[in-house]
Amino acid sequence: MKISKHLGRPADVCFILEGTWPYVPGGVSSWVAQVLAAMPDYTFAIFYLGGKKDDWSKLAYEVPDNVTFYEEVFIFDELPESEKTPGKINAEERHWVYKLIRDFHFAKNIDVKLEKFWETMEYIDGLGDKFTFGNFCEDQESWDLLVEVYSKYLPNESFIDFFYATRFLHLPFWKAMKGMALIPPARTYHAVCTGYAGFMAGYAAKKNDARSFLTEHGIYAKERIAEINRAGWIYDPSSELVDLSQNMSKLKLMWIEMFKFFGVVSYYEMDIISTLYMGNKALQIEYGAPADKIIIIPNGIRIEPYEEARTLRAERLKQECQIRTIGFVGRVVPIKDVKTLIRAMVIVAHKFPDVLLKIIGPIEEEASYARDCRELVSMNDLDGNVEFMGKQDVTKVLADVDVLVLTSISEGLPFVILEANAAEIPCVVTDVGACRELIYGNNPEDRAIGQSGILTKISSPELTANALMQLLGDIELTQRYGLAGFERLRQFYTEKAVMDRYFEIYSLEDQWQE
Repeated sequence: MKISKHLGRPADVCFILEGTWPYVPGGVSSWVAQVLAAMPDYTFAIFYLGGKKDDWSKLAYEVPDNVTFYEEVFIFDELPESEKTPGKINAEERHWVYKLIRDFHFAKNIDVKLEKFWETMEYIDGLGDKFTFGNFCEDQESWDLLVEVYSKYLPNESFIDFFYATRFLHLPFWKAMKGMALIPPARTYHAVCTGYAGFMAGYAAKKNDARSFLTEHGIYAKERIAEINRAGWIYDPSSELVDLSQNMSKLKLMWIEMFKFFGVVSYYEMDIISTLYMGNKALQIEYGAPADKIIIIPNGIRIEPYEEARTLRAERLKQECQIRTIGFVGRVVPIKDVKTLIRAMVIVAHKFPDVLLKIIGPIEEEASYARDCRELVSMNDLDGNVEFMGKQDVTKVLADVDVLVLTSISEGLPFVILEANAAEIPCVVTDVGACRELIYGNNPEDRAIGQSGILTKISSPELTANALMQLLGDIELTQRYGLAGFERLRQFYTEKAVMDRYFEIYSLEDQWQE
């Protein structure tokens, strides 16, 4: 997809997106779509950084008219032939390239490392097509530096494993770095994570004398550490042995250190950093973010689209006088831990035989996991108690939901809890991300509103079942929790309040203030 509307001036905001909108529905993608729709008078450029082009074909979101530029770079696609062949740089230029890279690798502290990183980036960027990835693969100086780094940091690892891990580690970074030439001018560069997107936004802001802004919903470095720890494609000799140690191989640690460093680069280069809730702020500081740059901006939604569902639900409960329908809204994927929910339903259905769980959300993203979930339902004779509804219009379907449940093992600030609040639906949710703040409040004024649901532990069918049964058996409690959630949303989490914060940030000319 290509969009380029030449307006004769920079875009107001250039989003740097990694692995998300417009191909992946929900989460950060929904938030980006929300920002674009809420600010029709602002012009946006979008630079999208993906994995492989073949992984994505269908757009999950339409590109609105205020997006004046769109570009894609896929960091795991094959290099063009021009990048595989060494460029024609002279001896002095080659000397400086590898001197700068060496100084970066052997820097004594993080300040020097950051300085050398940007010096190296700017020097290589200035060489243009004269220096290619082929130089990294074939220059004698590259080989000598590789051996030196190996000898200093990983002398007891397999050199062959180190060699290929290093090459594969640098390839996506190189693709991202070369892709920066395609980033258009803008007044503000807004990255939605650290990682590749974060350092690219920082560099684009440097080059264009623009402002830089980072929004983190989940903590990128933490997520990559968990992902790398599970990865089977990074060779880990300990996995071949009967070893209960939690230690990772140094090859995996190489990847982790790279993403942690990208996080520090992003944090230091940003003019301002926003996150969703206080727990995330603490993690950002732990991973190297300056505390004085961080502000809290939660997610927010419009209440009006849910008014009909709220009214219909209230009328239905007056007539039926019973709670029997549980709703799960989300993707059927491992991080949502739908299997724990199904196991909880085994317990719930034993006490409430006519209970119905509606699993509302796409099942195509990880088909094998969705298939396992369906089989688990059948194995436990729950076919009459569990319905896989697929993707639905949440503003409509919530009218039929009495209690919302979320069993995720990781979350930021879930939109679905706000959606449930808008329909006055109480929630049973795991104690992850901002869920505790959404259920109990995050300041004295907020906490005074009251509890809006029940928190459980991750991977606990028993606690989830007990919480659901408590609400299923007490209509007055569900109504009290539902009203508290609606009031909390009305006071602290409306779309207008949240978008006013972004509007303020995008509009400021000289400095940002919380």
